[in-house]
Amino acid sequence: MHTESYYKKLRKKYTPAEIKLIFLFESPPESGKYFYDDTGKITEPLFTDMMNCFIPFVPTTKEEGLKEFARLGYLLVDSIYKPVNNLDNGERRDTILKEYSKLEKDLKNLMKESQVKIVIVGNTLRKILEDRLKENFYVINDGENVPFPLYRRRTEFCEKIRFLFDIHDVNLVMYC
Repeated sequence: MHTESYYKKLRKKYTPAEIKLIFLFESPPESGKYFYDDTGKITEPLFTDMMNCFIPFVPTTKEEGLKEFARLGYLLVDSIYKPVNNLDNGERRDTILKEYSKLEKDLKNLMKESQVKIVIVGNTLRKILEDRLKENFYVINDGENVPFPLYRRRTEFCEKIRFLFDIHDVNLVMYC
């Protein structure tokens, strides 16, 4: 397992100069296949599905895809930087809430002074954080579940994102 600073160092390399939208996910996966680890394979499920939805070509390397993702103004942020995907819902909730102040500080640092839009991905995470985040940030979920975009749920993920973009007048690129 890696440290929070390890994950944030990987993410920082691909943080857009001007962030337009943050996708908030739960945590890096226990598998070690971290979205921003550019030494990984382009076939990693989350990377593949996010690239298919948001960039206009199939990247030949993760670095190439991550650079384009950043150029478009997209950023993926984790609510916590220790894997919680194998915890039961109660443990997951408690762990995420215990670290909430770190997430809030991270988001404020990333946004500087602008009001960047946030999409919370995953119903469990949305239920845990949406109300808290709305106190200080522009969360566009409005109670809508945006499913994790893997496998058979990618189409539903894309439809929900497109719906939220439409109702919040988000003028960003999607390809799915």
